Amino acid sequence: MVPPYLLSAVACVMAVLSAACLPTSDGSGRSRRDMAEDGDVTDCDGENPPLVMLSAGEGHTCGIRACDGVVHCWGGGLDGQSTPPEDLSFVSVSAGTWHTCGIRASDGQIQCWGAEGPLTTAPVGVSFTDLSAGFRQTCGIRSSDGQAQCWGYSDHELIPPAGVAFESLSVGVFHACGIRSSDGQTECFGAGMAGQEIPPTGVLFDSLDAGQVHNCGIRSSDGQAQCWGSDSDGQSTPPAEVVFTSLSAGERHTCGIRSSDGQAQCWGKDDRGQSTPPAGVVFASLSAGYWHTCGIRSSDGRAQCWGDNSSGQLTP
Repeated sequence: MVPPYLLSAVACVMAVLSAACLPTSDGSGRSRRDMAEDGDVTDCDGENPPLVMLSAGEGHTCGIRACDGVVHCWGGGLDGQSTPPEDLSFVSVSAGTWHTCGIRASDGQIQCWGAEGPLTTAPVGVSFTDLSAGFRQTCGIRSSDGQAQCWGYSDHELIPPAGVAFESLSVGVFHACGIRSSDGQTECFGAGMAGQEIPPTGVLFDSLDAGQVHNCGIRSSDGQAQCWGSDSDGQSTPPAEVVFTSLSAGERHTCGIRSSDGQAQCWGKDDRGQSTPPAGVVFASLSAGYWHTCGIRSSDGRAQCWGDNSSGQLTP
């Protein structure tokens, strides 16, 4: 899902980058001219270019470059999940386990790359407003009716509820959860191993994200995080009395951006440092992968990652 505070940057990509914006901590943006003067646009093809959004998968990460909307990936890529199409602009990207998918800026259709087969066989001729790549399934929200459509391996098939329109959607390992357009309530579908398919009743969320077998959302009432599902490593026990602007659920950890100072705070499993964010760094957005986490710095729009680096997923 494209975070609300990055919509202006995505809109610039849709406008063929005539005035691309880079998100900052206060929600403003810099023009391409300002970025060029600072040396940010000229290194578009270099290492760690400024990004408008990013998504962390199992052992790889992908982001959308601010300069041209082209996807930039790093980390594990044995199945081609870190090799995006060249010279093609996207407005959204989501990294799964062995694949990555994005929404093309040109026509709103989804294009996937990585492991050949059902995971990368996206619907043809269908435009989407949102997408989420999971373990063995990918789901998106159709532009035509707001309903979810999923594809992937049939052994863990995700069947969305019929006739239900979603504002946003997030896919975990064997389940998915979304916020309904009709009433703002959360609805989940798929297999349940630890209650991750049963959202709290009567609670409205501004946003939510699905991890492996847990989910976390930001409550509309107070901006605090609430999680459900597996809590084997404390991934579903967020800090109390902390207000977040965004959050992301990984394999067994969760991270969020504090509204008080824009810094990242994580909880859950930390055996590889995935829950130990850098101190003093303000982020515009972040994404929790399996054993690593990445965020976009507010200061310069570039990615900074922490956690496992066995596949080079920490080095943009």
